[in-house]
Amino acid sequence: MTGYPAWTIPSVTMSPPRTRPKPEPSPLALRIRGARDHAVLTQDQLAAAAGLHNGRTVWRIESENAVPDALETAAIASACSVDPGWLLTGEHPPSWFDTWLADRDVGRPLTDEENDADTDVSPPPVAGEKGRAA
Repeated sequence: MTGYPAWTIPSVTMSPPRTRPKPEPSPLALRIRGARDHAVLTQDQLAAAAGLHNGRTVWRIESENAVPDALETAAIASACSVDPGWLLTGEHPPSWFDTWLADRDVGRPLTDEENDADTDVSPPPVAGEKGRAA
């Protein structure tokens, strides 16, 4: 006998869920984010203009350091009206980039609120859920 009534469950200590720390933005991710900001495009708008799958793809590049291939990088550069060589290498940055970096307080990770404010990607619709388009 454990001392508990048959219908109760003793409390169990559980460890917190494992979470991955957010990666620091790569230099390429920062350049793409800066180019998108300078072009005044949302992630969805950049994805559409560059022929990428959707805004979530841009979010992964900017936030999770997913690396676009050369054609995607060229399309992003074209959509943002920046030099693709600069996006790839960081050499010969546009005149506005240093100011953008200083304004962003680069060197610290984005807060969750800053990341959420920059992500305009809606979750996929749930099958059978009312009020959402399928």
